[in-house]
Amino acid sequence: MIDMPVRAAGSLRTGGTGRAAGAPGAPAPPEDGTGPAGCRRAGRWSLAGAAAALALYALGAWALYGFSSWAPAGRIDVCSCSDQIQEVWFLAWPAYALSHGQSILASTWMNWPHGFNMMENTSMPALGVLGAPVSLLAGPVATYNLLLHLGPTLSAFAMFLVARRWARWWPAAFAGGLAFGFSTFMIGQSQGHAFLTFAPLLPVLLWLLDEALVRRRRSPLAIGAAIGAVTAVELLISSEVLAMVGIVAVVGVAVLAVAARSEVRAALPYVARVGAAALVVGGVLAAVPIWYLVAGPQHIAGPPHPLQDLKGVPGDLLGAVAPTSFSRLTPASWARLGDRLTSGDLTENGEYLGIPLIVALTGLAVAFRRRRALLYFVAMAAVSWVLSLGAHLTVAGRTTHIPLPGLLLTRIPLVQDIELVRFTLLEWLFAAVALAVGLDELHRALAGRLAASPRWRAATVAGVLPVVVAVAVALPLLPRTSMFRTVPTAVPAFFTSPAVRAIPPGSVVLDYPYPEDGAVQGLLGQAVAGMRYKVIGGYAFVPGKDGSSSWLPAGSIFQPLWQLFVASFHGGAAVGTIPPLDPATTSWIRDVLGKEHVSTVIVEPVGADPHRVVRYLTAALGPPQSIGGVTAWFDVPRLVALRPPPA
Repeated sequence: MIDMPVRAAGSLRTGGTGRAAGAPGAPAPPEDGTGPAGCRRAGRWSLAGAAAALALYALGAWALYGFSSWAPAGRIDVCSCSDQIQEVWFLAWPAYALSHGQSILASTWMNWPHGFNMMENTSMPALGVLGAPVSLLAGPVATYNLLLHLGPTLSAFAMFLVARRWARWWPAAFAGGLAFGFSTFMIGQSQGHAFLTFAPLLPVLLWLLDEALVRRRRSPLAIGAAIGAVTAVELLISSEVLAMVGIVAVVGVAVLAVAARSEVRAALPYVARVGAAALVVGGVLAAVPIWYLVAGPQHIAGPPHPLQDLKGVPGDLLGAVAPTSFSRLTPASWARLGDRLTSGDLTENGEYLGIPLIVALTGLAVAFRRRRALLYFVAMAAVSWVLSLGAHLTVAGRTTHIPLPGLLLTRIPLVQDIELVRFTLLEWLFAAVALAVGLDELHRALAGRLAASPRWRAATVAGVLPVVVAVAVALPLLPRTSMFRTVPTAVPAFFTSPAVRAIPPGSVVLDYPYPEDGAVQGLLGQAVAGMRYKVIGGYAFVPGKDGSSSWLPAGSIFQPLWQLFVASFHGGAAVGTIPPLDPATTSWIRDVLGKEHVSTVIVEPVGADPHRVVRYLTAALGPPQSIGGVTAWFDVPRLVALRPPPA
């Protein structure tokens, strides 16, 4: 298939002859420590080499983020807004749920009383469980900051370890890890999507699939069980990423089967046992999350992410060669085109590969075309790139009517709401491995040509040229560190002070601004307060009137209050008609707060006109308290009972 199972952990060293290195008639293994004769020597420094790679990747993350990802709980990376606050909440919930006997896959602490389904959202419960000790000790903001630092570091390190399977030369494997962990995709998504930047399991899956489909040297039951376990964990990090992996894996297996038709029949028994073990283990571990995803509480009919929203961020034909302002060495005039792609959403624009990387991969693939692994990874990178372009071809921001393979995916249930431009993650996965394999082949070829030269000369020439190629590839991709900074969370002191104990544990709180996209400060206060209380409203996909995805629960009796809160936050009458401030409205507010057992009402001093909200609530509940930077009404049932009904 790609590399014959009988070959050592390297590659097709004899080209396509089908003879293993060391077999009768095969060339002698190279003396650079990469062939079978050098495996023992390489093994002695492999642990030190791995430690050095991990340290360098961590140093790279520190150089990129500075100390931002180790910031205290009072500061957060990039901005204290929208998706960042949502992810802090998602990380806070598993820590609270595990310590209070709640489900980590559903919650009524947001969107009370309806609640919401975590699996229908980008809730990454596995990362919440992983970071639970940090959340309990230092708060969920610290967990979020830490995960943004660990994501690129561990993703790069996992790629380094897996790339060593095909590239024995340490610098080549290191370059592959660097390309994946610090790719433009990772740089962009680190602006607020920890569930996409924490991707160390993807190289692991690549390693397992290579073992299952190509090498077939280990127990099929063990490999299958490992595949099932890893996919179950990835499901709990990002079901979207797992769906993308599944789609590309189907294409990859088909390519393998065509490329090695003569070996398919012999491989089928082993692969069948691997598949059976993966289904059993993965099915057992993922059964409950899958049930939540397809039929659990607050299940959404149809795609959770509305398809209309996804059309706004298409991939672009020029994306691979058009840098954005995230690139350090890109002049501002050049970056204007890249910044306009994917509708100007820099977070989602991880398409940029750079001309040097494209030229390097093409040249290495042509020069070492007998190395089938290299050709395969380049081909799979191209497949992922095509899928990332979306349903219709877009050029320089203009979408044409030319259909692309992604159009088919938009019509298949369970995968139709994938944000197709995110296939760039897998494009970088394969491009990183291809780069490692190509540099390794270049190093070995040069070493072979200079075998008769003095050792110092052979080592110098064989090492310098691949490093020059790697540097040329890396320079256009260097990120602009000024894009990464911390900002104050701006959480009022009330939520982190003893004053918050005035809210009864587990009670219901109405908080202005009403939590929704762009106005989620209340969720951050709830999270840093240790999930002490439940909140009305939220920033999560929930079933709407017809069961399809919505931001507002179906039949919400809070809708007039929602209109008041949203209009006051954004200014003017942003949503519908604001109810008049009259006795009927104040009576209605008291009635709703009483029916929903609201214990506390809080108004935070944010948005265009928080004073308007205070006026309405004061008319309904009486004078408020000003405490810890917020305006609050405590013991709301008592206040409701004290206010007489209108005449």
